[in-house]
Amino acid sequence: MCPPVFDSLLYMHKKTVKLIEQSDDSAGSVGSLLMGIEGELQDRLNQVSMDTKTKLSLLKKLEKTVNLKIYEGWETLAIDLLGIFSTAVPEKQVREAYVDLIDKKTEKFNKENQPYTVSVLLKLKASVIRTYESEDTYKDFLYTHEEDRYMKKELIQYLLEKKAYSDVLDRLDLDDGSKPLHAKRDQLRHAYQAYAGMNETDKQIETGKKLILAGEFEYYEKIKAIAEDPEDLYTQTKQSIQAMNSFEAFHLYKKLIIVEQDTEAILSLTKNNPALIEETINYLKDAYPEETFTLYTRYMYQLAEESSNRKEYKVLCRKLNTYGELFGSQEKSTVISHLEETYNRRPAMKDELSKIK
Repeated sequence: MCPPVFDSLLYMHKKTVKLIEQSDDSAGSVGSLLMGIEGELQDRLNQVSMDTKTKLSLLKKLEKTVNLKIYEGWETLAIDLLGIFSTAVPEKQVREAYVDLIDKKTEKFNKENQPYTVSVLLKLKASVIRTYESEDTYKDFLYTHEEDRYMKKELIQYLLEKKAYSDVLDRLDLDDGSKPLHAKRDQLRHAYQAYAGMNETDKQIETGKKLILAGEFEYYEKIKAIAEDPEDLYTQTKQSIQAMNSFEAFHLYKKLIIVEQDTEAILSLTKNNPALIEETINYLKDAYPEETFTLYTRYMYQLAEESSNRKEYKVLCRKLNTYGELFGSQEKSTVISHLEETYNRRPAMKDELSKIK
């Protein structure tokens, strides 16, 4: 017989799923309730001692629940519920019944052509096999299902753990030119790790460069540490990013020149993007004191011109206070006087400016 506490929690779960269709859950309250029920189920499974017969009875109840019509269209919720029980099947008979339930669901979704749902179920089964079965059984399962992209990722991770780096590289499509770099980040990360393990420094650096251009800037410091000529690496990376000419490239370029404290490049970038002065001033003020002052002053005037309501005027005034701390109260007063004269028809701005004189 299924223990009453689990009977009640499974009942509450299905009723809560039904609420999703009947209410607007934009605030997330129904989702939070579901998480609470699932958390309680997990805690009870860890706390309640059950023999094999009781667990089998519970699995029957679980199977009946996840096959209810209410879960159609909410398959991920049914699988979440199913997954809670994955850590409670050490007994072989119970585990076989649990895996059989996973297989039935997998077969159903295979027929319905729902690859993502099938992938989630395969991952669930893999976790059970890895926890309770032999390593060879787990490895065979991964190889059997490596056509599934999620299983392939798990297989690659397993091969990396086992330092089977050549096998990892054999499973990567690094030469697929039809995909942009950002779409190949996972594969590039795996390749980077494999080349590092094989001491293929040149290939590791080339892969690291691609990862940088794909948005993974943290790889710059990694490959810089192993590059024979860090200065040449900086020049090449800088040129490659500039050639991208995209919004993402702008942020990569900014990170790069700041990391390298290339004050000339930082000054040039700030001149073209005055709002950056708040971020770059500490890198510029000693090397280019006059240019820094001019840029910051120009930024204050630009900010004032773009402000149009009291909230924005308050922000302007906070920044003017910072400007005064950097360049002195006299320079701050000069800017305020200029703004009061220029925008004398903006009483709200003048009011806010009067508070920071």
